Amino acid sequence: MSGRRPVIGITAYVEPAGWAVWRDVPATLVPHAYVRSVTAAGGRAVVLPPDDADADVLGLLDGLLLAGGADVGPERYGEPSDPRTESRPDRDAGEVTLLTAALAA
Repeated sequence: MSGRRPVIGITAYVEPAGWAVWRDVPATLVPHAYVRSVTAAGGRAVVLPPDDADADVLGLLDGLLLAGGADVGPERYGEPSDPRTESRPDRDAGEVTLLTAALAA
């Protein structure tokens, strides 16, 4: 690793947000506590927006952190959906793509 900090990818959400001159725009977000924890452990945090096209980014990372959030869509594990379930299909797809490739590696 030649003295560099390990690069840790943290999966993120796309949610509406507003700040400064931006109002209610889609933003790639993750609670800062995840970034702070990776940094405190000696790593360099990189935020990964949902993307299920491929898992090529894993080749640039030393580790992967799947951040918590909405429920995993029940259809992913063979259960019917419930009206109370709050899932994010785009996020599930991106995280499953990364997780499957990471486990295979």
